[in-house]
Amino acid sequence: MKKIIFSIFLILFFSSSVNAEWTKVVENTQGDILYIDKQTLKIGKNTRFILYMFDYLKPSEYGDRSSRSYREINCNNMMHRDLVKDYFILPFAKGDTSEGSGSRKDPEWKYSSPESIGGILNNKVCEIK
Repeated sequence: MKKIIFSIFLILFFSSSVNAEWTKVVENTQGDILYIDKQTLKIGKNTRFILYMFDYLKPSEYGDRSSRSYREINCNNMMHRDLVKDYFILPFAKGDTSEGSGSRKDPEWKYSSPESIGGILNNKVCEIK
């Protein structure tokens, strides 16, 4: 049953990113821009799920120009975990995914300081009602 639910989730995840309506959240000092797709927002009692994307000004050390992730956020303690993470060699999450992309098996919960780009993302998403 879990496999069926996860398969449905992946289909919705990938189809929603094709028609995503990206909203700029913040730009860091390196010129990388963080976007969210509000259409994918799922609100639980104390949690949020959202699709977000980083568009890199310069290619990463692996040659990637962008990444797209599906994040779960615990709004009580601002911990998060990325359930799916995809890397792209083209900007704006275009083209084929590169090595290291895909679903994360048992992703760990992490904390990002409120001033960091991850912390800003978590705060903005948790403010949405």
